[in-house]
Amino acid sequence: MNRFIASHSLWSSLVAVEEYIRSGMVNQISSSSSFGGNDMRPVINAYTKLKEVEPVVDVELFRAASTALAGAERDLNAYLDILRRAIQSSGGGKVAPPSVVAELDRQNGLALENFRSAMNSVKSLLPKPEADAPRVNPSAAHVAVAKPILQLSLWLTAILGVLCIAAGVLAIVSNSVSPSEINIVGMTIKTGHVGVALSGLGVVPKSETRD
Repeated sequence: MNRFIASHSLWSSLVAVEEYIRSGMVNQISSSSSFGGNDMRPVINAYTKLKEVEPVVDVELFRAASTALAGAERDLNAYLDILRRAIQSSGGGKVAPPSVVAELDRQNGLALENFRSAMNSVKSLLPKPEADAPRVNPSAAHVAVAKPILQLSLWLTAILGVLCIAAGVLAIVSNSVSPSEINIVGMTIKTGHVGVALSGLGVVPKSETRD
């Protein structure tokens, strides 16, 4: 079981506990002749799942889920205490006084509010699926890698251009002559002066030349 699956299976068990607190427990108590902590199966199942995924999930997520379940256990036990006192005071009668019903409702509402708040902390720690994970733009990554090479190429081209212009100036000064052709964007320039040819190469370093 990978981290993503384990984390979300734990989350599913907490959702089942939330549903149990919201309505499942009350319905279970209403339809049972006896009820105790061992009958809270969703809570027990969530604890079992928590122990199962402990080696896989993040530590922060495990702690948040543990805190949520501990709070639910505390609040539900408080609910059971109110219920036991009501049963004892009524001599085992099934009909609870309105004041006790109101107290049970308040405790149930408090348990649900506390657990939902704890679930929000758990939810914020759930890992996202790989499809939602931020990705590096491949084109941007390629540009970042190629940028130093492009800069080096531009510097070398500029240096060669400067050298050609400098050599051309020297050739013009020394009056060096040799038949040369420079092909620039489909146009052929013929010159008998070496300095002109070299200066042309410096201005357009990518042009084709023939000596």
